[in-house]
Amino acid sequence: MSNITSGHSAILEEIRRHYPGYHPLVSIAHLAHNCDDDRLKYDCHKTIAKYVEPELKSLEVRGVFDNVRRVSVSLFQEDISDAVLVEPKQQLLTDNESVEKVLNEY
Repeated sequence: MSNITSGHSAILEEIRRHYPGYHPLVSIAHLAHNCDDDRLKYDCHKTIAKYVEPELKSLEVRGVFDNVRRVSVSLFQEDISDAVLVEPKQQLLTDNESVEKVLNEY
């Protein structure tokens, strides 16, 4: 069991004198798997996740994108040599006016 290294390790050591092998995250995980309250389970897992996985955050991207790039994604592990590039039949819609025009045609 790993030790918690912080300014509070003296408190943790005092707790371990009464409860040998105690670790707060293990105790929270135990609680999460041994209770019937779904909200409590969620809160326990949410608390533990902060210590074991990086938190993902959204990132806003701003700017003007003048050019269009084509991205190809292959579902095959090997290169395919006999493939033919097929151009899309429809024009790329780049503004709301074009989108509305196409939608009105249907």
